[in-house]
Amino acid sequence: MAILFDRISEYGPLADKLDFLIHPRIVRCWENPNIYAQHIRQMMALVNRVNRSFIVLTNVNVRLEIDYANFQQMELAACFIALKVYWKLSYYVDGISYLNEIEAHSHLMRRLCGVNDRDFKV
Repeated sequence: MAILFDRISEYGPLADKLDFLIHPRIVRCWENPNIYAQHIRQMMALVNRVNRSFIVLTNVNVRLEIDYANFQQMELAACFIALKVYWKLSYYVDGISYLNEIEAHSHLMRRLCGVNDRDFKV
């Protein structure tokens, strides 16, 4: 993550489009809840750095690669709701090449907004 933050600082004044491909890890119920909290902190730090660093940014594309149709892996994408520019969220299931876009007023986006309110609001 530190290397990514360094690159964001370098390219911030120049880039107008960002593409993220994220493969979120599943946090199992028997694991320490601090692991999920650490992932939340890292994702929010990424979003805050993007909001601060990029001057001419107009578009952010976020793609999630999930292991199977699993909302738990999509929860970390809720942090991107805090982006100040236009962004698009899509996902695909590992092994299936079809890209599913999550529309702004879809059921999945409403669930992600709920996760954002629950986990990402400080």
